[in-house]
Amino acid sequence: MKKWMIAVLLIIGSGLAAVWLFLPDREEDETVTVVEDRYRGDNGLIANYPDGEGNTEYLSESIGLYLDYLLVIEDGDAFAAEVERLSEFTEELENGTLLKWKVEEDISVNALIDDVRIAYALQRGAELFGEESYQELSESIQQAVYHYQYDEGEWHDFYDWPSGSLSQEVHFSYFSAAAWESFGWDGASLEGVTRAALDDSLYYYERYNVAEQEKEFYTEGEVNLIDQVLIMQQMEAVTGEVQPLENWLYDTYETNGRLTGRYDRTTMEESVAYEAPAVYALIMLHFLDKGDMEKAADWKEPLENVHEPEQVSTEAHFFDYILAETALERLEKETQAAEE
Repeated sequence: MKKWMIAVLLIIGSGLAAVWLFLPDREEDETVTVVEDRYRGDNGLIANYPDGEGNTEYLSESIGLYLDYLLVIEDGDAFAAEVERLSEFTEELENGTLLKWKVEEDISVNALIDDVRIAYALQRGAELFGEESYQELSESIQQAVYHYQYDEGEWHDFYDWPSGSLSQEVHFSYFSAAAWESFGWDGASLEGVTRAALDDSLYYYERYNVAEQEKEFYTEGEVNLIDQVLIMQQMEAVTGEVQPLENWLYDTYETNGRLTGRYDRTTMEESVAYEAPAVYALIMLHFLDKGDMEKAADWKEPLENVHEPEQVSTEAHFFDYILAETALERLEKETQAAEE
């Protein structure tokens, strides 16, 4: 009798164990669901617009930004799957690995900002998930970027591997003080970002022409606020000084009830009517990176007013969508951690 009971219990236990094994560890993150259902293309890569709308492109930028989000939610399985997809972008060179800036047959150049972002995400992923292969790939990318794109004390936006040629400019928004420090790169190589400062304006130059040794505007008449906020972040990181643009962002929002995507470079008035979720998200991330939860929270409502995670428009570029989700998720998690 006892043997029969034990056998029954073993069968029941085995059945329950089998059911448990096939249950998901947790409900799928809503943002991951949107990425998979709306942005994931038939080729398995993330498209720049949802549902195959617009001029569909598959960018290394998108993978880097998504890896950043997956680090925030600590989803090791999704992170691993995305790393596997990097093989569509990688180019193995004599001195390491570079990434095509987009998947297209005739593309043979990378983008400094995207390779740095991905290498930095892989490095953090290696530590978070305990996966040595992420660190190895990160180091291979770091090696190639430093070898091919840092030349005679100057950084360059991209490298073309068939010709061995470099772009003759570098955008100040392409720098990342956090990544440079993490990689152990020469801090002096970051100081070039301070060239962005203008003597008579709180806006910045957008790029440096290495060949001509001149600072340049990307467009003469107006500024893209996304670029300006990115440069502001790096200027403060390098100089240690809060930038005048930071106060202007607050003052302008308080006066107008919004920040638009572009402004007249001279009058500092709106030059477009649209609001970009990425602008608010980047401002939030700027304060989160500084550990200023109160100021980060100031931008939660402005972001949520223009970001609709449950009704993603076919015009919602992945850059805007995932930066907004990353900023909101970080704010929630880091606020909870601060209260514990």
